[in-house]
Amino acid sequence: MSALSLSNKRVKVEDIDKIKYNISNLKIIGECSGIRKASLLFIFMKLSGFVKEPNQRIKFCIMSYIFTILLIIASTDYWITSFMYFKVDEITVSLAFRASYILTVLVWYLMIRKRKQITALLKTYRESQIIIYPSNEITNFLLLILSSIPFVYSVMLTAVQYKDKNERYFYGCTVKNYWIRILIIGTKNVLYCMVYPSINHFVSLVYCLLCISCTSEVNKLTHRISNWSPEVFDLTKQMQILRTKAKLHHLLVDIQDIFSLPIFFAIVSNMLMGSSVIGRSLSKSWSAYELTWKVKSAFHAFNAFLNIAATIWIASGLSIAMSKFKDVYHQKTHMRLLYHDIAEETILKRDLFDEPEFVLTACDILSFRRSTALALFGTLVTYTVLVMD
Repeated sequence: MSALSLSNKRVKVEDIDKIKYNISNLKIIGECSGIRKASLLFIFMKLSGFVKEPNQRIKFCIMSYIFTILLIIASTDYWITSFMYFKVDEITVSLAFRASYILTVLVWYLMIRKRKQITALLKTYRESQIIIYPSNEITNFLLLILSSIPFVYSVMLTAVQYKDKNERYFYGCTVKNYWIRILIIGTKNVLYCMVYPSINHFVSLVYCLLCISCTSEVNKLTHRISNWSPEVFDLTKQMQILRTKAKLHHLLVDIQDIFSLPIFFAIVSNMLMGSSVIGRSLSKSWSAYELTWKVKSAFHAFNAFLNIAATIWIASGLSIAMSKFKDVYHQKTHMRLLYHDIAEETILKRDLFDEPEFVLTACDILSFRRSTALALFGTLVTYTVLVMD
């Protein structure tokens, strides 16, 4: 009987070990599948050189160097052709248009300089178990749209350019072969669009995703507080909430430190592009311009204003979430003050409400609030009209 019971115990132990092994495998598979779903954003960041891990695969390093070389080639080619075909009579709008490309390259350079900080920030997100919102499917969809913009732009512009002489694409030379002309014009349009607006869009997308994630975490804290009754929301619960908020505050300080300058130059770049398009529209009637300029201007103006509006709208959502958090926290602690003796809890409340309001800014010049977008667009139109007059 003892031998039989021992054998049964061994069987049970073996079954338990198998179950544990299968559960661990399922966890690993689930984690790996989650990594694969979320990997597209990090792949883009590695390819652009914004993130560099210690044991990064060599293919990502090579692709990052290729992207850098293409960026340098596109910028150099753009400036050579710009100087060759510079028009003095349109100096104001031309300088604004070309300055937007310079600032976009500067945005990319600043992000490269801060890639160690960006890598550390994303590691902190992982360790804090903060999910980067929105869902992986939406993020991947946005990245696919972003990656397709240069090709869509090239197809649109090449379709209306291939019949023109377009000597600026060939440095003043004459290329008679139809397919070679199409290839050169299409390739250059892709490279130009990789610089502007693609870099600005990608930097703004990463910034907005991080802001949405922090805003979502603040909203979660607010929801937890609102679900607790005043009796349950005791000192322990308050300490737990404030500790979590302190971790979020450190993340927000890191985001502000990393993205403040790049986002500022990205917004200025987009404003200059919008100003250039508006300025040219004011100098001549819309019908006086050729179809190529109309397509190019409509494309750049749409992307510039969309980038500014989306960045400011999403970043300003954080200050709204913080304000709502304080309001709900105040309501719960005020109810406890009316019905309970909570003298020791007033210190926490005083400390929370004495801290300055946290608002994301661009280089401490632009504060991201909902009203900022309207103020920027109004300033842009006003000063463009004054300069053109």
